[in-house]
Amino acid sequence: MAIFTIDHTKIDSDLYNFPVGIILGPDFLSGLGSEDSQYLYAEVNEDQCYIEIENWLPQLNMGAIWVKVPILSSSSDTAINVYIGESPNNDHLIVPLVWESNHAGVWDMCMPPVSAPFIFESTMNGNNATPGGSMTDDDMVPGDFGLALDFDGTDDRLTVPASASLNDLQQKTIEIFFNADSWGGNNCGRLVKKGGPEDDSGWQVYISQATGTIEFTQAFNGNATIAKWRAETNAVSLSTPIYVVITYDRTSTANDPTIEINGVAQTITEIVSPVGSADSDAAQDLWIAAREATGGGADCAFDGRIDVVRVSNVIRSGAWRKAAFHCLAGTIFKIAGETTVSGGITLGLSAAAGATNLSNQGGSAGLGLSARAGATFGNHFKAAAILGMSATAGRNIEVSRGGLAGLGLSVAAGRNVERTKAGQVGLGFSATAGAFNFTRWMAANAHRAIYSYFARITGDGDGMDDFEFVGLKSFQFRRRSGESSFLSFVIPFSDEAQNAIAARTHGQIIVDMVATVGGSQSLREELTRAKFDSVRSDKGPSSKSLTLTGYKTQTFGANRIALQNVMTETTLDDGRLQYRCAKPDFYLRPGDTAVYGPDEIVVGSITCIVSPVSESMYVQEAAV
Repeated sequence: MAIFTIDHTKIDSDLYNFPVGIILGPDFLSGLGSEDSQYLYAEVNEDQCYIEIENWLPQLNMGAIWVKVPILSSSSDTAINVYIGESPNNDHLIVPLVWESNHAGVWDMCMPPVSAPFIFESTMNGNNATPGGSMTDDDMVPGDFGLALDFDGTDDRLTVPASASLNDLQQKTIEIFFNADSWGGNNCGRLVKKGGPEDDSGWQVYISQATGTIEFTQAFNGNATIAKWRAETNAVSLSTPIYVVITYDRTSTANDPTIEINGVAQTITEIVSPVGSADSDAAQDLWIAAREATGGGADCAFDGRIDVVRVSNVIRSGAWRKAAFHCLAGTIFKIAGETTVSGGITLGLSAAAGATNLSNQGGSAGLGLSARAGATFGNHFKAAAILGMSATAGRNIEVSRGGLAGLGLSVAAGRNVERTKAGQVGLGFSATAGAFNFTRWMAANAHRAIYSYFARITGDGDGMDDFEFVGLKSFQFRRRSGESSFLSFVIPFSDEAQNAIAARTHGQIIVDMVATVGGSQSLREELTRAKFDSVRSDKGPSSKSLTLTGYKTQTFGANRIALQNVMTETTLDDGRLQYRCAKPDFYLRPGDTAVYGPDEIVVGSITCIVSPVSESMYVQEAAV
């Protein structure tokens, strides 16, 4: 258990339903696996709190969460107890319930911009953002709080469609946590803009090299007047974490915005005065990290990392804004990680359920084995959702908890991996795959297996051998029964890989999962394949990659499956349900009946996304 004690001197007045950001470090994460996120609990005064998990990579000692605290007292400290429970926390790991109704949009930038279908927005409003420009999955990087997206200052951006929850906000609070590498395109990189091309209509927030600070505009009088205000000159430094919060009431031209930068209230300079009435932005999208250029595309793009963007439909109080800054700065806690060990989880290798064996916590294999993990391992293994991914090249050795973690996904993941065959290419996870007894293998190896992913392209259609790529940076696939499914994966660029792809135009692309025991490959399972269709070369700020895409039409059987690790439940425009899960279940199929709480759906499509710093699954109900 970790106890995070909020310093009441940072809370100027009592705050209600406040989202507290918490960074989880090695003291808490040691011995945990990626499957343990579903067992995460937080409580205040013995009341359970809603949690959003922004980042959960215990094998890299990286974790970031948001906890909705019912009351933050200004007169006494508030203690948040964060711990791993004995059963999945299905009732409180519900992302939208962390953010109260005055949040119009919350974007935590914790999704890979190419693999993910959207950058998901955390509230009930569903204002998901679509990446644009030349963004790659490499642009999802560690931020100053949790994860961030790295924008190139040229054309990278996110766009959010106009919606009732974002349109024509009479009062608004805009929060942005960023770290700029330069002043961006035209030396005035846009952070957020709700409006049309150039400076037309709506409002925007940007950094300006000319003044060295934050500037804010609001269109008035049929776009004849673009009112403009700025913070104090030279208040923004490059390569520095900056939390800016702006409040504005557009109902009167007498109102000026407030601007605070890293907790310091700014003296506002009015550059252009508002005239008439504020213009409607109801027809305009919201852009993050750029503005729309006349004729299409982006200009004035932001160059650097953005961790968080939030828009509220109220003027947040000074106490709220102050607490929000201290959360992101990590200074809200009096004791930022007082960790104790409870009997609720077994650390180390212990045969006794619930016993604590700290002497074995490190161990030769670095295992932390709990009674729960051991008892349920068969189900978790079959789900194959228990990923522990590493950016460490080559070794792919991670902390393994009950054998569930330790899936290595690395840019240099294993050149010398031999394929095992037993009656067919790729062993099936069943009791009798060829001459292979999976049940016996599980009994002997489940507690010590380490898992990795590998990508290859077949060559038989072109009279050549298969080619296995060196390294796998990320992959995603979508399955739909009777319709075109797709597979896409990203590998490091090399001339060898490019030539191999060019020579195998009739091949199939495949992603395999490999189980390694005692340093030797013990099991290789084909996860998915598709007919090769296209390859794209992308160049990020620090690397170059190749993205291969393929398609395949398949039909599947039907099973009854309980959905695990559900983070959000969304009702689509046509009434169908969609679930976002923190962990993929590679064995879920279209046509299966998926059960979550009292609801049951027939699965129509499944999208799984895996990268070194994130993993997720989207399950969409079949059309009636």
